[in-house]
Amino acid sequence: MIHCDVAIGDDLAEVGFIIRDHWGKPLLVGGKWFSTSCESMELQAILEALDVVRCSFPQFHAIEIHTDSALAAQEMHCMLQCPPEGGFLSTAIVHAPNLVVLRVAHVRCECNAPVDWAARTACLGDYAWGRGMPLLKPLLKLLLDDFLFDPL
Repeated sequence: MIHCDVAIGDDLAEVGFIIRDHWGKPLLVGGKWFSTSCESMELQAILEALDVVRCSFPQFHAIEIHTDSALAAQEMHCMLQCPPEGGFLSTAIVHAPNLVVLRVAHVRCECNAPVDWAARTACLGDYAWGRGMPLLKPLLKLLLDDFLFDPL
């Protein structure tokens, strides 16, 4: 499962994503800073996370993507039906049909609190959290409030 979000400020945007296993446990948390601000950054967050899954978790064959941007969800569906022939992260889109299941869902902003934190934290610099590393306390609190996360 992938959760994606973007934090937009004055002339800058940060994307964040959390990749989870089927039990809701976080496998990787990432964030990246971008220098432009636009709605397309929500779609960028989805593509970044799909590319990370393609490279780092090739064993995943069913992926559910959550975004709080209806426009990004709609655009992702369009890109899957008519993939671009090239461009930034086009390999993530080309890889998508190889998945057994790929679902893109629009969720309420409140459901994306942990990944919103990841996007906002990216304004301090690109980062990644992975298994075996301790969770930062603010992220752990948001994950514990999240119905998808079972710490056991």
